[in-house]
Amino acid sequence: METTKSPSYIHSGFDEMYGFDGRAARPQYAEVVRQLTSLPAEQLVNKQRDAELLFRRMGITFAVYGANSSEERLIPFDVVPRVFSATEWRRLELGLKQRVRALNMFLHDIYHEQECQTASKIDHPTASNFDQGIRLISCAV
Repeated sequence: METTKSPSYIHSGFDEMYGFDGRAARPQYAEVVRQLTSLPAEQLVNKQRDAELLFRRMGITFAVYGANSSEERLIPFDVVPRVFSATEWRRLELGLKQRVRALNMFLHDIYHEQECQTASKIDHPTASNFDQGIRLISCAV
């Protein structure tokens, strides 16, 4: 099973699949590399294109307000999965839980005590726009 990169690959920085040394696939990626190397290159390109078409049809897009273009952009997506070791996942899990807790606390404050506004951390028009956005999201769900 070939899990080393082609010599033509220029390594610069960290690569999730190959790590810092860039020579051999990290253990959790060995099967992914085996599967990918067994696919014809055009098949992977076709799978990415199919996923992007599906995302557009389903409306999995976003707009950048203030940008010159009104074109809806796709949510970034890669058909090659990211694989995490148990150690990496434990660290990610802690950070994700922390961020969800912070967001929930912020939302609670916006709709109740409004200490963020009182402390002038955010202005009232921003909070009002935020509230309108939440109502739109609530209606869409």
